[in-house]
Parts: sequence; structure tokens; C-alpha cells
Amino acid sequence: MSGIPTARRVCFMPDGTVPPFDDPALKAALRRALPGTSLKAPASLREKIAAMAKGDATQTMTGKPVSADVAGRIGFRQSVWYKVAVAAVLLVGFGFLGYQLYTMNQPTKYDSQTALSDEFYGQMVTAREQRETGKATPDTVTALDQAKTLSTEISRGVFAPDLKVEGWTFGGAAVRKIGGYDAAQLYYTKGDQSILIVSLPSKLLGSDADGAKYDKVIAGTPIAGFAKGEGLFCIIGAKGMGVDEVKVILDRHANAIVRM
Repeated sequence: MSGIPTARRVCFMPDGTVPPFDDPALKAALRRALPGTSLKAPASLREKIAAMAKGDATQTMTGKPVSADVAGRIGFRQSVWYKVAVAAVLLVGFGFLGYQLYTMNQPTKYDSQTALSDEFYGQMVTAREQRETGKATPDTVTALDQAKTLSTEISRGVFAPDLKVEGWTFGGAAVRKIGGYDAAQLYYTKGDQSILIVSLPSKLLGSDADGAKYDKVIAGTPIAGFAKGEGLFCIIGAKGMGVDEVKVILDRHANAIVRM
């Protein structure tokens, strides 16, 4: 084999193709070293290479034909419909993810069902009307920043929002009974309208009340509230107010819970 010339470096044409290789000396040396051997590639190998170059999906790398089912799947993956199907799956997946993110960031919905009995709601409405008409016991607190002192009487936090932004003026507060429960009652006025904000015990809604929200319109009076910790904090609106207006005030000032 020492008569075989050393291998040459393969050069490429400017267009990236390999130039034809034809070395008479190398061919003569191979014939002397391998007498009786054809220097041409077998026909079967040439057919395989030609099939691979044409992208024949019915031939495997071993040259064996694939089944019609496999060939059909290969062809489908290369079709436009396959790409459309993949795009549809991705679209549905991203859509579901977007919906999940959207629902996670939505505010808690109010429970429009009866969270308390109609009788208790009626007593809340009566409490506002009595304060409005001067039939309630006198206020013990006359300044909003002193409303937190009422927490010592009820042993719970007191919902005491500053509603100047909404145009409401604080008119006084005291602890009074509603349905047999001690409730801190804060009174606000705006023109000829009045609202009463009360702090009741959350046990009125049951043991799993924390985080619950509700709203109710009783005898034309809108009421909305939420439970947090040991407290059930409610706004009893004026007749003629929309319940959505009451809920906006409630949501905007939900963190205005004070305690001594």
C-alpha cells in the first residue's frame, strides 16, 4: 500500500460545491494494490444516496421501504395542515394561560345571596334611620381619628374610613347594639343623605367568613360588607343610592381598619 499517494486537501468551489475528483495516478495505484476490484460504488449504494438527495420519505436510512402508515405520518408532519394544527394547539394553550392570569387578578366577587337573615338586615337599616332621625343613643366619639378608641369596647378592629374624597362628612360614632351584638357605628352625611358604617363580629357569617364579601338591597337601602379577621365591616347606604356605589366606597377604603 506504500505506492498509494497521500490524501489531498479537498477544495470547494466559490458556490460551495466540491469539484470533480479525477486522479489517474491514484486510480492506477489502487488497481495495482487491489487487483480485480471495481473502483465504482455499488449500484445499490448509489440508489440510496440518490433517494436521500431527493428526500424520498418512503426509504429509511437502511434502504428498506417504510410502511404506508409511517410514510403518511412523515408526509403529514411536512404538510401545511400539520403546522396549522400545531399553531392551533399553541394558541389554545396560551389562551388558557392568559385566562388563568386574568381570573387570578380579578377582585373578589360579592355574594349576592343572603349572607345574613332579612331580619338582621332590617335591624341594620333601622340603626341607620335611628341615627339619622336622632333616636339613637348619643355619640361618644366626635372626631374620626378617635374612632379607634371604640375597639376597646368591642374587642375588635373598627372600620373607620375617611370619606372626604367621596364628599362625605364624619358626624360622630358610638357603640350600639344591632341584633344583640355590639357594633361600632360611624355616621357620615352628604347633603340630605346619610350612611352608617358598622363593625360587627365576623362569626355572624360562620367559621369560614374571612375574606367573604356580600351585598344586599333591603327596603330600597343598599348594604355591602366584607369579613376580615374577627370583624364584619359593612356600609349601610342611604335610600336611593346604588349598591355598586356603596361597594366602590367599601373596596376603596377596605384597609381603613383601626384598633387601640
